[in-house]
Amino acid sequence: MSRHVGQRTIGRRRSRTEPTDGSVTTRRFLYRGVLTYTTTENLRELDGRIEYADAKDVPLSDILVPAASGMLLLGSVGVMLWCAPCLTATVIVVLFFGITPTMHDFWNHR
Repeated sequence: MSRHVGQRTIGRRRSRTEPTDGSVTTRRFLYRGVLTYTTTENLRELDGRIEYADAKDVPLSDILVPAASGMLLLGSVGVMLWCAPCLTATVIVVLFFGITPTMHDFWNHR
């Protein structure tokens, strides 16, 4: 709890990354649920995902596909637990920026 004295705050201050209300927490858990579902599907169908990555000419797909699933799992758990939110958000963004242009290149299909 903190109390204000003039312009100073005494006591514990709320972090800028800390959720402020129940709706933020609910949205965070819903987003985490989507990420976790995607991760479990990737891990359950790992051989098929590797074959698809091979078809898209992804180098080292037998290593990169499980690594990407691990990154997605790390990101989803980090979002759920709100551990190092900047780091876990960065992991998710790097993952999506790395995968999307190669695996979801719908603009190349005619």
